[in-house]
Amino acid sequence: MLCPFYCDLFTQRITAVLPYGIALDSLNNIYVADRNNHRFQEFDVNGNFLLKFSGLGTSDGQVKNPQNIAISNDLFTYVADTENARIQKFKLRSNG
Repeated sequence: MLCPFYCDLFTQRITAVLPYGIALDSLNNIYVADRNNHRFQEFDVNGNFLLKFSGLGTSDGQVKNPQNIAISNDLFTYVADTENARIQKFKLRSNG
């Protein structure tokens, strides 16, 4: 269960307009689908901001109102690009 520990971290550090989906990777990093900002954010296990990716649009790598996010064991990121009616796959870092 992520709360209550992570809830305190998110309230202090997340800058999402409408956080919608959340996922953890095998390194315990936290990913948040930020629906109204049309992006995703990544935080470390301590709640420190690491990166944001994507943005509003219809091209590859862009999203519109994303609602969910999932991370595979090999650190590929799958996102539900809701308004564009598609699933996109991102590789955010080296898979080793």
